[in-house]
Amino acid sequence: MLDIRDKWNDEMNRVEAAKYLGITEKMILDLVKIGLLSAEKTPAEGYPRWTFSKLSLVNCIEQILRYIEIYPEGDKKGASLIDLIAASRLLSTVGMNAASILARVAEGKLRTYYPATRVLELRLLQFDYIDIQQFINAVKSENEWMSREELLHLLQVKDHTLARWVHTGLIPIAMTCGNALYFDRETVRRFVTDHTTTDEAAKILGIGKLTVQKWARQGRLSQVCVSGPHIDGHHAYLFNKGQLMRWRKERLTFGEAVQLLGVSKATLHRWVAEGKIRSLNDMGGKQRWFLHQEVEQLLDQL
Repeated sequence: MLDIRDKWNDEMNRVEAAKYLGITEKMILDLVKIGLLSAEKTPAEGYPRWTFSKLSLVNCIEQILRYIEIYPEGDKKGASLIDLIAASRLLSTVGMNAASILARVAEGKLRTYYPATRVLELRLLQFDYIDIQQFINAVKSENEWMSREELLHLLQVKDHTLARWVHTGLIPIAMTCGNALYFDRETVRRFVTDHTTTDEAAKILGIGKLTVQKWARQGRLSQVCVSGPHIDGHHAYLFNKGQLMRWRKERLTFGEAVQLLGVSKATLHRWVAEGKIRSLNDMGGKQRWFLHQEVEQLLDQL
């Protein structure tokens, strides 16, 4: 009976365990979830409540204690430190909570401090604000995340334009942490590589910049234009580069058709009038354009 009583006294419920460690009941469950604390009994196993042995609680504390730097009461260092709750608010922007912060401390990956004269309570662990900011940057770098602010600066677009691009799937979100959005750097690199501006589109198409804007505005480039004033409010047109190059490859200008067919301009004009080959009627302007495939077919017949 004495052995049974001693064993019972060595066990604590969730409320008692939280008080013993100096954290909230929710943090207790979070510590169990990440493996920093083990439970003796759990509701999932059919028991009416959570139960923790003192040994497991002590082991949890000891893992963290190895990396705590104790400083004298009244030391100026204490004035520049923030507690666990404040640190978890900052680190929530990269998906971390108080328990995952304690896990990083136990792994020796995040420094923490505590005044020498205070009784240890994990919620009162203190962190250097600069260390927290550096850790945030390290998490972003490790995952190759780019923040929404960084992406807006890189692309030089408005927030509502980026929101539209995200909504239409042009740039997918890699991770959402609360209100913070992150984008994969490789995905962003591909987006920049795969899309082109009006100036570049003009060079690809071999026409003037104003003509590109006119065609985009009139819908002639609707298959390849993914953003712009009449699409999502973005101040400039944006084109899918690969699709634009294929679109251009499918078409020949009048001069290109003449050169491929090896005939005079007058002959090509006559063939169009005779219906031997049709010119595209959706290109606008005075210059005639032709489908590359139809010019090739005519060439085979000559």
